[in-house]
Formats: sequence, C-alpha cells, structure tokens
Amino acid sequence: MTASVGSAGVPGLFGLLPLMEAGVPVPVPGDLVMLLVGERVSAAALPLWLAAAGALCSARLAAETRTAP
Repeated sequence: MTASVGSAGVPGLFGLLPLMEAGVPVPVPGDLVMLLVGERVSAAALPLWLAAAGALCSARLAAETRTAP
C-alpha cells in the first residue's frame, strides 16, 4: 500500500489529505501521508511552503465540508 501511495506522487498525496480530513475512510493512515509529504520536501521534490499550504488548504476544506448542513 505504501508503494502505491508514494507512486501517486505529490498530487496524489494532496488528493488524499482532504478526503482523510473530511472523514472519508481511506485505507492509508494520515500520518503516513504526512510522512511521505515530508520525505518529498526533504528530497527537494516539493517546496516546504507548498507542503504547508497544501496541508492548510486541505484542513480548511475539510472543516468547511464538516460544518455544511
């Protein structure tokens, strides 16, 4: 499972974040996804500011979907 999540690339990782934050059951732990994002940042494949912005936007989007009537 880890190989398939890692092979999805950065867009795949950021696509999983809003789903997990919204409460959709995903077979991958959220901590693992954040670990892979951190690995991409440390490998210079992703800027730190983009990783932080993606996490913030995912959390904000999830908060909006949870509070919608």
